[in-house]
Amino acid sequence: MSRAYELVMVKGNTGYMKAPVLIPFYLLDANHCIIMDTGKNLMREGIVKTLEENKLVPVGLLCTHTHYDHYGNAGFLAEKYQCPIALPLGEAEISRTLDAVKSHVFAFSAGQVARDPKMAAIPCVTDHIIRPKDKETFFCGIRFGILHTKGHAIDHVSIITPDKVCYVGDALMCGVSLETAKLPYAFDLGKHLNSIELLRNAKCSHMIMAHRGVYTAPFDALIDENLAVVRKEIQAVADLIDRPMKEEEIYQTVQSAMGIQIRRPEEALNMKCFLQPYLEYLIDQNILKLSIRDQVLCYEPV
Repeated sequence: MSRAYELVMVKGNTGYMKAPVLIPFYLLDANHCIIMDTGKNLMREGIVKTLEENKLVPVGLLCTHTHYDHYGNAGFLAEKYQCPIALPLGEAEISRTLDAVKSHVFAFSAGQVARDPKMAAIPCVTDHIIRPKDKETFFCGIRFGILHTKGHAIDHVSIITPDKVCYVGDALMCGVSLETAKLPYAFDLGKHLNSIELLRNAKCSHMIMAHRGVYTAPFDALIDENLAVVRKEIQAVADLIDRPMKEEEIYQTVQSAMGIQIRRPEEALNMKCFLQPYLEYLIDQNILKLSIRDQVLCYEPV
């Protein structure tokens, strides 16, 4: 059985549940809070126990994006506590139905999405929309700052609480996640790099990263390290494609060079989802081009 997670206060009314994926929150009073992201569906029991043991009731769910490890409990918590969900517009669109979720995780079939508990838990209707030009949002009586940090996900946002604490979701990595990163995922690597740079000027005193890290200003070293890791991985993929190569040959070459183990079909499909944005970025940057060799699509250096 899951245990309750430790509550850690960062500054003022802003804190987080010390779960496998950090769950930030903003306290309205001793018994009510707004939760920022909702974690994996496997964390559900631990989150509920944490709330119950601390006599906390969520009055709203303010989410950065809809990946399963951030949004896996949104529908459940919204129904259990009868509270609204807030999302940026693009994320609300791709999480409304299973079909929309499937369109995003393109390598998986509709049946696989429906049968996977992680993805099947995602779809639900958003109550409060954060629009593309919004620099703040008034949600459950609290005004939060919004930074549009697209790239990791289609319409990812970072949230600044009234305490000037910025929850960056997956816009930044830190610690072990950063040190061991192999093909860190981004839906659009170009926008992701721009968003990392954008966070350099965030008007906040603390940053919370979902994958277990809290940093205090200044953030330049953290920003530079993130940029360096992503650019290093992009260059590593580019260097491995030194001749016309079919997709499967690229997958095998990258897996071997980076020591990525593929043991199950689901891992192979995930590999396709993770690697495709790198190939697209390299094409858009005119580093790779598409060609046809023996009637098969290939990628080759420009």
